[in-house]
Parts: sequence; structure tokens; C-alpha cells
Amino acid sequence: AAAAAPAAAQGAPAANGNVARAMAAEDGGEPAGVPENMVPKEDFGPEGEGLELPTKITKYSWDQSNLNVSLYIPFDGVGSLPEQDVECVFRPKGVLLVIKKAGKRHWYKMPNLCREIDPASCSKKIKADQVVMKLKKVEKGETWSDLSDEKDRYQRQREYRIQHGDLKGATTEQLLADMYANANDEERAGLRDAMRVNREKRQEEAKGSS
Repeated sequence: AAAAAPAAAQGAPAANGNVARAMAAEDGGEPAGVPENMVPKEDFGPEGEGLELPTKITKYSWDQSNLNVSLYIPFDGVGSLPEQDVECVFRPKGVLLVIKKAGKRHWYKMPNLCREIDPASCSKKIKADQVVMKLKKVEKGETWSDLSDEKDRYQRQREYRIQHGDLKGATTEQLLADMYANANDEERAGLRDAMRVNREKRQEEAKGSS
């Protein structure tokens, strides 16, 4: 299903995987078991240089099949532009779109895709008011949790925190509160309902034991 631009996860300082790796090494543990918090993002070369914030394209949607991820970028009148003014750069874990119009470079960039793609098999299709990029999955049949890898990295960090870090032994309410702090608006609405149900359940249990 199509998805809006994801909100970046803002983990707590204790969730910083790189700090945890250093601490694990100092304690004689295995740093490789600690999930990375910061990972390298794709470099798009000359096309990725000099991109200005005012011309950044923020709206997009996407969906997926077993073989591909389709990325839809709306842009008024893009179909009337010369094809060479609509450039796509594909990388194993990133994609860049640059649209040149009226002396400006409008751009969309995702430098940290959820999973790897095959750049040589990716393509673009220019429509009247939209650019559609077809991203070929390296792993056929693999379902992406989101367009970027932020959600997966957050989940790995969270699991580590539950097993080894500051969330070890946390109550359900504390776990929900941590999820809320790292959620987008849509996810927070669902979490508020879950927190309310959990609170009501505890109140009922307290009444039953009194």
C-alpha cells in the first residue's frame, strides 16, 4: 500500500547502538551483537552535490510487489520537460531524482532504502505530472517494512535495549511510552489507545485485588 513520507525515529541516547558497541567491547562482550545506530548513506556523486533545501521534493508515495518497489514522485508539468532534464541515480541502497526546471534543480533523495536494489535493473517513467521509479529488489519476495531502513534499525535497537539495555525488565506501560516517543502521528494515535487500554486493565486489576 502507498505510504507517506516516514518520520525519522528519534531514539533515546541510551539507544545509541555505536555507544553500546563500545561499552560491550570494554566489558569483554561481542560488539557485533549490538545493532548499529548510524549507518553509511549512499553517495550520489556530482548529481547529489549542491542540492538546495528550498527545492527539495517532500511528497511521495510508494508500493511494492514481490519483485519491485514503485516510487511515485508528483511534479507539475514534468512530462513537458526535456527527458535529459529528469535524471535518476540508482544505488544499491539509495535513489536520487533531480528535475531541472527554470534554472533550478528540484530533487528527491532516499539514501537509505529499506533493502538493497539492483541499480542496473531499475528504471524511470515520466508522466504528465509525475515521475515513477521502478526499483528492482535484490531479494525477490522480501517484504519491505518501509521505504527507508529507519523502522528496521529502530526495531533492532529496541530489541537490543529490551534484552540488554535500559528497557530490560520494563513494564508494558514503559515499553509503550518508549514506542510513543519514536512514533509518527498515525502510529501515536494507535499507541494512545493501547496505553489507555493498558491503564484501564491495571485499574481493574487493582480494584479486584483490593
